[in-house]
Amino acid sequence: MGDPGSGARAGTRPSGDTGAGLTEYAGVVLLVAAIAGVVLVAGVPDRVGALLDTAVCRVAGDAACADAPGGDTAASGGEDGDGGGLTTLQYPVDDGGSEVCSPLCEPSPGAMSLVEWPSPPMHPETATALESAEEYDSKDIGEVSGCDFWTLCIDHQIQREYRDVRMYANGGALRGQPNASEALHHFLDGSGETLEIDVDDLVADVPEFQREIEGAHRDIGRRAIADAKAQGVDGPVTYPVSTEWNSFGFNGTSTGTGTGYVYDNEDWINTLGSWNYQHTGEVRVYPPEEPGGEWRYEVSAATNVQKYYDWDEDRTTPAVGSPIPSSFSEQDLWNMHRAGMGQEFWTEGSHTSTSEGTAP
Repeated sequence: MGDPGSGARAGTRPSGDTGAGLTEYAGVVLLVAAIAGVVLVAGVPDRVGALLDTAVCRVAGDAACADAPGGDTAASGGEDGDGGGLTTLQYPVDDGGSEVCSPLCEPSPGAMSLVEWPSPPMHPETATALESAEEYDSKDIGEVSGCDFWTLCIDHQIQREYRDVRMYANGGALRGQPNASEALHHFLDGSGETLEIDVDDLVADVPEFQREIEGAHRDIGRRAIADAKAQGVDGPVTYPVSTEWNSFGFNGTSTGTGTGYVYDNEDWINTLGSWNYQHTGEVRVYPPEEPGGEWRYEVSAATNVQKYYDWDEDRTTPAVGSPIPSSFSEQDLWNMHRAGMGQEFWTEGSHTSTSEGTAP
């Protein structure tokens, strides 16, 4: 997977040919539609499925695609603030559904309701989830255990490893790590259903992520104020917000664990490792009450976390490195997925927070 160490992390299985022409790419996208049922069973979130439907619709040339979920958006430019890596804001299409706001939608008076918040963009691990769905239960147990017609296997090695994994998740090896234990059990249970994680707990347990969110809110607020000032607005205005996906958790350096993660919580390292997040909500801007005064912003947004819990087919080091290194590897768990003895899945959850600030 993408970052070394313990826990499930972004997959590194190879992507397709990058030299295909437009017609070939269209065929690939239409193939996605053919396996959509498999994707949903494998736990790809509903909103990701809706985005795939839109992609297929547009390749097929359907004029009604402009009104489909996950329509086109435009990103605002500008230099990064101190928002912890936030590089762009996205705004939804106008009420007509035919034109893309560039770079920002016209601000509107009044506040939005939660149901009006725009949808997140396509998740960067969607291709990994599609490949995982194709590979699930694709091999006979003998194929992944090294047994064939000429080899007598009374007890397959992969079955012994499966029992070891179950004991590891049940026993003291993951004591005090409820999220890591639950995720490993969910993999072994094999439903493939999305596992809801408590992002409120994640934020509380990983203060570095809390600071990342706070920095993003400041960046969003300052960008909105800059745009409102440029447009010469003279009253409160509201911008819908939907950011790109950003990654958090792994950068090759360590804060104390020696794992290469930017945080130290072993439970979440063994559950998610690194993850992708984005913000959906609104920012309301208020002009100065007195001439020459400061502008004020209020951000209300959900921090949406999604991660595909998958294993690296080539990594033979322990799948879980702490507190007690596991006897089984990521490759072993990947083989269990291919033999239908466990199933990879999506994890997701949201944390809603508000913040306010000022700018000259």
